[in-house]
Amino acid sequence: MVALNRQKEVVGYMIWAIIGIRAEIDIVEVKADYRRQGICKKMLTSFPRKFTNISVLSASVLPQAEKVFTKADCEIKYGCNNAKKHIKIIKPGLQPLNTLPNGRVIAVCSQTEIDGYADYYTIKNNSKYKHLIKYFQIDLNENGSLITPIITDFHYEGYIGVYFNKKLIVDGKLRHLFSNDREMCDSGLNLLVMNKIQPLNSKLFNEKGFFPLPQRQSSSNFFLPPPLRIQEETHLPPVQQAQNRRTPVITVGEKRPRDHNEEAETPPEDQPSTKKRKIDYFNICTII
Repeated sequence: MVALNRQKEVVGYMIWAIIGIRAEIDIVEVKADYRRQGICKKMLTSFPRKFTNISVLSASVLPQAEKVFTKADCEIKYGCNNAKKHIKIIKPGLQPLNTLPNGRVIAVCSQTEIDGYADYYTIKNNSKYKHLIKYFQIDLNENGSLITPIITDFHYEGYIGVYFNKKLIVDGKLRHLFSNDREMCDSGLNLLVMNKIQPLNSKLFNEKGFFPLPQRQSSSNFFLPPPLRIQEETHLPPVQQAQNRRTPVITVGEKRPRDHNEEAETPPEDQPSTKKRKIDYFNICTII
């Protein structure tokens, strides 16, 4: 994303990486003569309008730039090794429930009242943490994507449980259950952003009926291919058929006769070719 002045000169830019429905901002730079004019904040606020599938923005911010991200309503979170990150939730996720509901549910717990963060085994083996488990009732489409994502505080070593109609299918650590665990949770962020379920053991999920069955195409939308039309001329010899269609007959290994009015495909050696070469390129920018 770039910022242009009235003369259409680049005065600032922003580079990021897309991780699922989260965008990790890598670099934001504004020329010295154009700083303190709200350009960086405007690029941050323009991001969700340009990329509507993004729900969370995150960035590791330099100390001199923290004020800009704070004014853009970014929240500070601490991850692994006490690393500080700024995040902004653009679109809200599912609201958690305190009790286990029916349907498809993801249970999450990693934060304790006293000890800070606890891993899966600590929570699994201690009933005193049961009241801290948050339940998210999810809706899935046919490819396993959540209609509304889960966005909540979570340690990557924490507890994850998968339920269907109040029956436990499987529980464990995030990386033991899903192949896209790194997309769901960044160890340096302590935030769970789940928008698609890709289980390591898909057979178990399918046997328990966790994934919805694909909808069959209705008869009103189902069209049979048109019947083949048998031409009356099919009994004629190939030469006669070709004459009826006014096209020359081409035999394997035989050169096609050239029409007198047809231009030569290859120009003579003393004349340069006038055929233009196709150039494939594109440029995407956001003008602010």
